[in-house]
Amino acid sequence: METNKYANPFGDGGQLSLSQSITDEQKWRYWLEVIDRGVISDISHQLQGFEQQHSGRSVNDIFRCPFCSAQQKTAYEKTRVTACLRETGGRYGSSSRGGYQFHCFRCKSTHTLFQFLEATENGQIADQYRWDRFRRKLTGAGWNCPLPPKEQRDALKNPLYAGSDVPPPSKADRAAAHRRRYEDQRRLDYIHKHRCPPPRGKSD
Repeated sequence: METNKYANPFGDGGQLSLSQSITDEQKWRYWLEVIDRGVISDISHQLQGFEQQHSGRSVNDIFRCPFCSAQQKTAYEKTRVTACLRETGGRYGSSSRGGYQFHCFRCKSTHTLFQFLEATENGQIADQYRWDRFRRKLTGAGWNCPLPPKEQRDALKNPLYAGSDVPPPSKADRAAAHRRRYEDQRRLDYIHKHRCPPPRGKSD
């Protein structure tokens, strides 16, 4: 299990002790490390040749580039490790440690971790990653991860989704779920009334 090189500023259980005095920078450093390293751990099995390199307190993850390795002509170049996920300057381009960024030294592709997840067909993980960062106020202007869609943010006003650990479903998905519940209830009502399943295409 990986350990977070940034000490937990919240004390036991992620809760802030009254005796502690912590800065905003300590908080966002800690949560960026927790969230980013967790996602990288989740996708590491997909990255061919994945290996961790430690340099002081920094951790760089190296692997074959998923964008250009397959296009190479020789077996050596196909299996050559040229890509990495490395720590960036963090918020506002400062020298502070921040989120991770993908870079390939051969094809020069560069993506934020969120963009890399989307580009490698990990859309569901990308949505969850963005949501986890949004809940910690690590998205939007000044950060390297965009805000969730307005529809998802607005869904937080619904008590059903307030404080949700997962992104709320879209409006269309919520409407579809409501229709399914409605149709299921109509079917149950028919069975209760007539003591038999409704004919196909009929539920009342």
